[in-house]
Amino acid sequence: MAPVDPQRIQWLAAQVLPHEAVLRAWLARRLRGRAAMGLEVDDVVQETYATLVALKDTAHVRNPRAYLF
Repeated sequence: MAPVDPQRIQWLAAQVLPHEAVLRAWLARRLRGRAAMGLEVDDVVQETYATLVALKDTAHVRNPRAYLF
């Protein structure tokens, strides 16, 4: 994997990370009882961050919280 752009790290820290707790609570409610199917909150959050890091650009993201969900 290529190194992550420092500006992307700053964007994630400022615009996305503050919403992680709310995302985790929302996912926990929706994934309740699905851990046996391999769906765990940590896995979904990790995949979400991986997707956000892989974006070519974030200029199109007008509402980071909404985009996160």
